Amino acid sequence: MPTGATTAGTDCFENPDVPGLCHVAPAAKKTLIARYRRDDETLKAEQSKQTANYELHGPPPMAQVASHSHPSSSGDKVSAAAASKISTIASAVAKTLDK
Repeated sequence: MPTGATTAGTDCFENPDVPGLCHVAPAAKKTLIARYRRDDETLKAEQSKQTANYELHGPPPMAQVASHSHPSSSGDKVSAAAASKISTIASAVAKTLDK
């Protein structure tokens, strides 16, 4: 299994051991996988990359932080209510992984 697959829609299938993976944006997937698998080297590298990006560009839009990347046949955008639920799930997953 790849450590940091980032193709939207397949990450959660290729990494079924990582909870909540399909609910985070592609840019956050590699970090979540590394954190869950305790891959400190990849985690540090991804956090450094994200920190540098934040310092240059400020906080990313919510759609880049949390999303639902299962392929959708409707092509609809995520509603505000769904984005809020996704954000809550992503936060819960992060807190669980930090324990």
